[in-house]
Amino acid sequence: MYSISPANPFYTIDSRTGKIRTSGVTLDRESTNSRDMVLMRTIIVSAVDRGRPPLRASVSATVSVNLQDLNDNDPTFLNLPFVAEVLEGLPIGTSFFRVQAVDPDKDENGRVTLALQMGMPRLDFYLNSSTGVLTSMAVLDREQIGLYYLRIIAHDAGEFPRTSTSTLTVSGDF
Repeated sequence: MYSISPANPFYTIDSRTGKIRTSGVTLDRESTNSRDMVLMRTIIVSAVDRGRPPLRASVSATVSVNLQDLNDNDPTFLNLPFVAEVLEGLPIGTSFFRVQAVDPDKDENGRVTLALQMGMPRLDFYLNSSTGVLTSMAVLDREQIGLYYLRIIAHDAGEFPRTSTSTLTVSGDF
């Protein structure tokens, strides 16, 4: 007779055959609950001989589960929305802000790329898609444009990419 001991809310076992199945509770590789993470990845199976006389009273084995990653998380901005203040006369090519975004998924599903949303005044700025460093590509003149609202897009490299957007406001004495 098979059983899972201690009880594990993520898995069930057929007491006669020993076949293990998921219980229907969601398995999440990126869970932040350390107890759940142990239970999702480790199943302790006990077997008891019910014969008369039993050949051996009981035995246990540990089953390790390798949870495959599912692209189930959107990228998250760490420092947006934000207002970046820059000084007047900022030379063209000056880096003045670094956008930061993360995705807890694994490998390609968690590799984040950044982009400026199309449209004006995006030509006044360059955003390095991998480092997130924002650089001025024009002399900023507050008499022409007082504030810039830059829509930043973060997307992962999963097969079905997930995206997030946020805003960086560029303001200051320029």
